[in-house]
Amino acid sequence: MPSTPTLMPVPAKLQMGSGQLVVDQLFTVAVAGAKDARLDSGISRFLDQLSRQTGMPLFKQRADTAKTTLVIRCENPGRKIQELSEDEAYTLEVTPTRTTLTAPNTLGALHGLQTFLQLVEVTPAGFAVPALTIQDQPRFAWRGLLIDVCRHFMPLDVMRRNLDGMAALKMNVLHWHLSDDEGFRVESRKFPKLHEMGSQGQYYTQAEIREFVSYARDRGVRVVPEFEMPGHSRSIVVGYPDLASQPGPYPPGRVAGDANALDVTQEKTYKFLDKLMLGRNPPSGLAEKCSCAIVARARIAGGSRQAGLSRVALERLLSRLDVARRAPLCRRPHVRRRCCADTRRSQTDPRRRGVHVGRVHHSRNH
Repeated sequence: MPSTPTLMPVPAKLQMGSGQLVVDQLFTVAVAGAKDARLDSGISRFLDQLSRQTGMPLFKQRADTAKTTLVIRCENPGRKIQELSEDEAYTLEVTPTRTTLTAPNTLGALHGLQTFLQLVEVTPAGFAVPALTIQDQPRFAWRGLLIDVCRHFMPLDVMRRNLDGMAALKMNVLHWHLSDDEGFRVESRKFPKLHEMGSQGQYYTQAEIREFVSYARDRGVRVVPEFEMPGHSRSIVVGYPDLASQPGPYPPGRVAGDANALDVTQEKTYKFLDKLMLGRNPPSGLAEKCSCAIVARARIAGGSRQAGLSRVALERLLSRLDVARRAPLCRRPHVRRRCCADTRRSQTDPRRRGVHVGRVHHSRNH
């Protein structure tokens, strides 16, 4: 067994000990502290994976904390809707007689279990884990993977395997690109033409998405869906051409050399998006609060008309979600501040003119 094990990602702090913990068929797990169904599911997956790695059947029942091989001490179960601000740290202490995994919440405990799986090696004594102490926490709060199912549709079983891989590497955000010119991949009950005409028959039902988000949460992964607009919106205007900035009709799929966009100068475009994203009409007075002379503001912003309109559309959508007290479009505050700062600077700095903000991330993630 190597003196310093190879782990991915590299833990924040690792100190080697003396000896090793043998992993045999008597290996058991016990939980002390907070109870959580997500942690229970994580332990079951851990034992299944450990059994596959070693080829040994293992006990699934929880053992007594005084007699078990691995004790997990979790202070609290974590928030119902996972947030980036949660503490994902953990401490893993392995001795020749037992292992203790300590974490502030379930997220850290799940990460610690993945680390233990990576530590298992074949030795002259059989399968074993070296004695050591690991104190680990993420370097970055947002550790994400982008998957674009618009241009290349992926069945849910493929998507679930990607989530399993993310959990193994302690990644915590799946950026799921769900609409673009090539396809609108989500069932919409309010606007069924979106998936009926804009997906070529390849989309996820709402029940499938709920199951997938639950599967992701069980593995400590937030799902941040992206709906592209106002540009790259052919899959929307295929079924609803009256929302387009140019007359239709629009055939489905990407058309080479053809640019299309939602018409952000129409109030009905925002009403459509309110119903699509928020699931209801905007609160009373919202239209007056968000209304503006769109073309005039685009000209004041400077640069091309398209870039200006994109900025105005983004500002209005952000305002609508904020007023409705729903999750903001982007849960990364520094990104949103940067977008707003770019817009302000572009009004006075000619070097900043033409800044293009063309993507809207709708992050009601769980």
